[in-house]
Amino acid sequence: MGLFSISEQKVQSHVQTALQPGEQIQQIVLGTEKPFWTKIFYRVGVFFWSNYIVATTNQRVVFVEYGGLLSGFKSKRVDALALGEVDSASLGWGIFNKNLTVNAAARRFKRTVEVNRFQRKGNLDNAQAVVGTVQQVRAMGGGAAAPQLHG
Repeated sequence: MGLFSISEQKVQSHVQTALQPGEQIQQIVLGTEKPFWTKIFYRVGVFFWSNYIVATTNQRVVFVEYGGLLSGFKSKRVDALALGEVDSASLGWGIFNKNLTVNAAARRFKRTVEVNRFQRKGNLDNAQAVVGTVQQVRAMGGGAAAPQLHG
């Protein structure tokens, strides 16, 4: 981790505060939500990007939005979906960056986070594990508990 990126200690702290009793972390992914128009107007658009920690537990998918360097990487907002509520999760194509998209139609929730290979060790592998966890839960009929994966 560099000087201008969130520390592993902060990542773990943000995720731990978002957990419910009995939940166990399975994967953690760092990514950035970049609305399409911010790529067109890059110089101004970069100020509208949102940084996220995406964590899967044995019960939920948790999105923790956090601030940048000037805010001390403080947590801003937490969105959580039960694994059974998630309709789909997919990982786009790319060598260095891939889009992780999580959809939950009943909650009117759709979030696409760009996952960078170099942002955190194992970031893309963990993103693939998030998709695999959601697909396994969907295949089991949307049960409350996910299979025990470690990533």
